[in-house]
Amino acid sequence: MPYKDEERQKEYHKAYFRAYNKGWYQRHRERIIQDRRQRQKDIQDWYRTYKNILHCIDCGENHPACLQFHHKFKAFYYQLYCWERSC
Repeated sequence: MPYKDEERQKEYHKAYFRAYNKGWYQRHRERIIQDRRQRQKDIQDWYRTYKNILHCIDCGENHPACLQFHHKFKAFYYQLYCWERSC
């Protein structure tokens, strides 16, 4: 039987679905955790593969651990120089 008051109906559905979703999660918890871990592993593998194909344009350095900090200050000074020259 539908509710005449929409607010009471919303509260009922909210409570019902909260309890249902909690029970569903408990029944499927292992699969959800396994899927989450597999997704995280896939993303990490993709990121490692992506970083392995990158290299520095200036000197050709291609070690993944070096690329984030390689020539960091040179890029900063280049941006600063370009900014000063544009004024």
